Amino acid sequence: MAKSKSSQLSLREKFHDVNNALQGLSNLIIALRRDETYTPEIGDLLSATFDRIKERVEAARAEAIEGIAAPAPSSRPSAPVRFPVLLVDPDPLSRRMSAARLKALGYVAVAVDGETAALEELSSDRGIRAAVVDAVNPDSTSRLCKSLLRAAPDLGIIFSCHESVSPPDATLLGFTPVGTLRKPLKAHRVAELMAQIGKFDEEKATFSAKGAD
Repeated sequence: MAKSKSSQLSLREKFHDVNNALQGLSNLIIALRRDETYTPEIGDLLSATFDRIKERVEAARAEAIEGIAAPAPSSRPSAPVRFPVLLVDPDPLSRRMSAARLKALGYVAVAVDGETAALEELSSDRGIRAAVVDAVNPDSTSRLCKSLLRAAPDLGIIFSCHESVSPPDATLLGFTPVGTLRKPLKAHRVAELMAQIGKFDEEKATFSAKGAD
């Protein structure tokens, strides 16, 4: 039996509260990582705890959605295009949290820890069109991004960093990134930057089609 509109609203409100709690946990983990008493063992424990909570939330969400009637096809808004996203972050905990966030937003997160693994993924037939790259170190970030762009010239590069970190100066990089995501990743900003990449792809396809005429 389909749930009433009020029940759907209640579910949305509950999941909104849960997502806010997860966001708070993410912020706490980031703050703890800056503490001088932080150790890899603590990081592993926090990461495992975050994963367990996330799994339970996703299971509850899936169970609840099963009981909600889908809207009529004519009234259903068109879904944004989701494509595989390469996530390059050397920090295991940060990488796992960002990948979980992208997955929750409907993207296939291909998470790797560095250049070698990133190039391997780009050489595969995954259809990766965007790369979210940790931008803590300007020099290593520049080298990494240039390497990625040599392998995939049309790849959309997005920087990611914490609020306390300034992203590299684009004028010194030799290329222009699509934009910057602050950690923890915000849904509206992810959607905004991915939409830009999708628009670039559409414009390129239109230009190529005109050139073939």
